[in-house]
Amino acid sequence: MSTGTKRPLRIVQIGTVDVGGGASKVAGKLHEKFLQRGHDSLLVVGEKSGDDPRVLAIDNSRARNGLRGRAAGRLESFGLQDIYYPGSQRISELVGGSWDVTHVHNLHGGYFDLSALKDLSRRAPLILTMHDMWLLTGHCAYSCGCERWRNGCGSCPDLTLYPAVWRDATRPNHRRKQRHVGELDVVITSPAQWALDLARDSYLGSKPARYMPNPVDTRVFTPGDRRAARASLGLPHDRPIILLPARLAFQNEYKAAWVLEAAVDLLQDLGVLGVAFGPEGDEARPGLRILAESFDESRIAEAHRAADVVVYPSRAETSPLAILEAFASERPVVATRVGGVPELVEDGHTGLLVEPGDAQAFAAAVRRVLNAPALAHRMGAAGLARVRERHDLDLVADAWIAWYEELAAAFGKRAQRDRRSTSGTTTAAARSPRTRTD
Repeated sequence: MSTGTKRPLRIVQIGTVDVGGGASKVAGKLHEKFLQRGHDSLLVVGEKSGDDPRVLAIDNSRARNGLRGRAAGRLESFGLQDIYYPGSQRISELVGGSWDVTHVHNLHGGYFDLSALKDLSRRAPLILTMHDMWLLTGHCAYSCGCERWRNGCGSCPDLTLYPAVWRDATRPNHRRKQRHVGELDVVITSPAQWALDLARDSYLGSKPARYMPNPVDTRVFTPGDRRAARASLGLPHDRPIILLPARLAFQNEYKAAWVLEAAVDLLQDLGVLGVAFGPEGDEARPGLRILAESFDESRIAEAHRAADVVVYPSRAETSPLAILEAFASERPVVATRVGGVPELVEDGHTGLLVEPGDAQAFAAAVRRVLNAPALAHRMGAAGLARVRERHDLDLVADAWIAWYEELAAAFGKRAQRDRRSTSGTTTAAARSPRTRTD
């Protein structure tokens, strides 16, 4: 597909890791597609595990060395977050030369110093994508109903929420974000209108904002034979299977995997088997099968095809890729009515929605789908149509490229005006009569 680009763009994306789920997966997929389109795409990450030469690792090896490093470590023990990662200050050196756009994904994860954004904003248009709420809060990725972020945080009710802090420095953390992000010329995006609405009510409210959907590789996640998928994964053919595809679901407090366990228990009469991903050797739970964690998309796609229903009982979400991957696999979804999930799952059309934390209602919704094959088929078909129309990787990548071009052009014109203005001021000053003071 062509976007009519006059010249290749030089695109710099920044994220936590190159191989991962969620935001990292979005950045990686876009990076691959930009390269296929002929653009000079670079992915700058806090931790690199792949072998792509166009992925550049930030060197923070000295982050806790020297006086500043030791002082930063001490301050973080008092609850301050991500305050000294010197490698992020040298991203321009790492990239080399100039580039057309900087697209930043998650900034939490212990690799990036927010003060580095100022330099980046001067070099190219700066886009910050909200994959969660972290930019708005004093420490957590999701507030889970707490509204203190609206007033600058402080007196945090749960310091253990990821990313956890040792002590309550949520108010100074929030002020630091206001200083290093709120005062910059940035554009805010999110794959969920829900997150953009929150941003509008925050210190980011005056920033330009745009919804940009998450992409799904519909060449990998496809409808397929359920029986063959189960055979490839060693799953039984004679039991209904409900899949929770979240990465390390039982280790992630936001995923509320306990609801899956409760639902399996409540659906014993149907012989339901719950399937989830976890560390190799993770202890099996009654009625559950834990598949070894993997970033192999073909294996994850097989797990979707093996399922009768894909479940997502999270207590907090923005726009889960796993739900879109379930749609692309033509599977019905039962999920909780949180964050941006209702923007994806249309209740009764592409799946069913229940309130978070209500295991009884969740199990009842799963039972309804399992007992109505025609309903399950209609929901799966509706989800597949939605993905093909709005979330296909090619479509989303082209939309990003077109917008990058607009932003780069506007940034270039603004830079030219600034240079002319500076030049004119300098010339006028040189021509003006000087007043003698001797």
